[in-house]
Amino acid sequence: MKTPIQKALILEAELGFAERSFRMENETNNNETGNENGSGTEGENANQEGDPPKPVRPKKIPTGPRPDGSTERQIYALLVGINNYPEGITDLRGCIKDLDQIENYLKGREDAAHIHILRLEDQNATYNNIIDGFKNHLSKAQAKDVAWFHFSGHGSEELTAEAFLAFAPNGKDQTMVTYWESEADGHRHLADKEMAALIKDLATIDEMRNQKLGSPSIVISQDCCHSGGGTRDMENMILSRMHPLSGQNRRTLSSYYGGYDKQSSINVPVAPHIALAACESVQVAGDMQQGGVFTSSLIETLTQESELNYTDLFTRTRAQVKRIGAEQTPQFETIGGFNPYTKFLSDESMGSPLLYELVASEKANPLNPLRTQTVWYVKCGAVHGLPAQAEQPILITVQNQEGEEIGKAKLIGIGAQQSSFQFVRLDSETNTWQTEDNISLDPTQNYQAALLSLPAAPVAVWIVGSESEKEVLLAAWQASDKTSARNILLATDKASATLAIDATGDHYQLIDLKQDMVLKKIAKADDKPEAFILFDLGKVVNWERSLQLNNPNSKIKAWLDFRLELVDHKPDSLILGEADLSAEIENAEAPLSIQQFLALNKHQIELDPQKFFAGNGMVGSRMKPVLTFNKVEQKLYCYLLHYKDDYAIIAHEGEIVYRPEEHEDTTKVEQVLWSNTNRAIGLGLAKPKATDHLKLLVTTEQLNYEHLVQGGLEGDRNIFLIEDDNKISDDWCCFTITMELAIPEALLS
Repeated sequence: MKTPIQKALILEAELGFAERSFRMENETNNNETGNENGSGTEGENANQEGDPPKPVRPKKIPTGPRPDGSTERQIYALLVGINNYPEGITDLRGCIKDLDQIENYLKGREDAAHIHILRLEDQNATYNNIIDGFKNHLSKAQAKDVAWFHFSGHGSEELTAEAFLAFAPNGKDQTMVTYWESEADGHRHLADKEMAALIKDLATIDEMRNQKLGSPSIVISQDCCHSGGGTRDMENMILSRMHPLSGQNRRTLSSYYGGYDKQSSINVPVAPHIALAACESVQVAGDMQQGGVFTSSLIETLTQESELNYTDLFTRTRAQVKRIGAEQTPQFETIGGFNPYTKFLSDESMGSPLLYELVASEKANPLNPLRTQTVWYVKCGAVHGLPAQAEQPILITVQNQEGEEIGKAKLIGIGAQQSSFQFVRLDSETNTWQTEDNISLDPTQNYQAALLSLPAAPVAVWIVGSESEKEVLLAAWQASDKTSARNILLATDKASATLAIDATGDHYQLIDLKQDMVLKKIAKADDKPEAFILFDLGKVVNWERSLQLNNPNSKIKAWLDFRLELVDHKPDSLILGEADLSAEIENAEAPLSIQQFLALNKHQIELDPQKFFAGNGMVGSRMKPVLTFNKVEQKLYCYLLHYKDDYAIIAHEGEIVYRPEEHEDTTKVEQVLWSNTNRAIGLGLAKPKATDHLKLLVTTEQLNYEHLVQGGLEGDRNIFLIEDDNKISDDWCCFTITMELAIPEALLS
């Protein structure tokens, strides 16, 4: 039995460095009692089966203030690591080293005056102390600042509260295992639902409990396991950071941080942040003497190249994990509309989704079933706009991590989100592409591909202006890679174009010729106006093209039903769904166009305050998207995208994975796709009409949905409210619901 250590939190501040760390001393614990609501350990729920002990708040954690009046970006880091757990939980080896790696990286990268670090190690890494670290340290981060929470330790699962079962059909919370020896430490597990509440508070409330004017950039990284799975021993070089499911008692709602038991309807909050996880939720995270596989790979990547956006960072980190040889796949998740093309530890935009990752997969060798062969794929497929049967070869250029071209290749199989390819060379005599057998790729290296040809119908753009005005814009066009990658061509006449750029006068104007509407104006006096108007042009094209995605030949769509409930409709919920187009398709003289398809799925909705919720000068309804799986016996990936009318595409809650093994009965499984039940759609009196789209993508292979996500044109046309072995492969399907909203004219007069 380990000797309990009384914990005193003592500030050790190095000169010139705003750092917070702790050391252990054998002193009497004089912590104040009381949970976050100010109550003690006794109460009506204190001894209910499945409840944790009521939290006892320790002394306030000492933290350093942000320099008064400073306008420089500050980085606040809460680093939590546990090597030595209480008896009954396997000790780990590299978690404290993880914290050292991150701290040393920050010290070498940033000005010491702008870094504020709080470390919680071993006995200090309790449930209560982690929550206090969020509330009293990370919460100091304001708009333009960065708040980074990192946890290294055991990950596990526990049975979730009954009220959360609609959001977690497998009945389990994903948890971080905290240090626990007594009731004074709080709970044994910090659940994902509690993290959601902490992140929401971090985005909106400062350490004085005042409302923030803007959210900091929030980074959440976890080097721990999320649930069960096998481990690869690597001759004892790598251990598992997984702790088994904790007991058979289900948590009660009152035991969760976040005040869920006080909500009239359960709402798991969502705030913009980037989540970096060591592995998939069914994998284990590796632990080494020198640190975790994931954290070591992350810091190694950052040390080699600090000027990275989050997409590039994770692409390279995954490659580094492969080099180590661990059986884990780090995950990259943008939540709440966080822009993945943001510079690491900054709020600056950097790059755009133009390159596609290459991945290697081991497949059975058709010539020898007892052997496998490595097959390469580019993570770009039909959901990115590639046709399943192209009339002309689709070509890509493959490059290494340094951006050097390896060779050109032809796509030979278009899947849902990834396509197989073979290297080719241009035969100068026949002017045809021939197979190139002299190029091979190393599975331990990182490669990317850029599309050289995109045979989808190009979007024609007409440029309006004098010859000199056109020349300036054309020069920017030639220098830009943002337009060619989206297959945009210059129109030879206005009649053939759907979009136009007006270069006359003192502004550039992006115009939708179909609706005769100005989408964006940029003053020529601004910095690089030509580049920005072309970038916005690319956003419009990407929005329209990806909204049109459809796969009429899908096999998996018959397994699914998707509905959208407008829950504030009175007297009953209004159920919206995608129309059954079988009759229209059968009677059509020609295949339905995308425009016809969208029109047939359009719902006319009058937002009458007598029927719908009205408040804050808005009329609208909360939404509840529900996907039903009917006898589905294989894993499926689901992505619900919101196409806003300012041309933003948002994945509000990222990826949801359906796993049949998590359900006792797969006859009919319903999954609510949004945990935030206060998400609503509505209109204000200043904007009485609008059209909104929700598109659900379901795929048999994991989708890099970040390639579809983008910000808007900064126009003031937002109508969306956020209140607070015989398996099918390479298949995908879409459900599209379009809502044409209007406030009755009688209410506007």
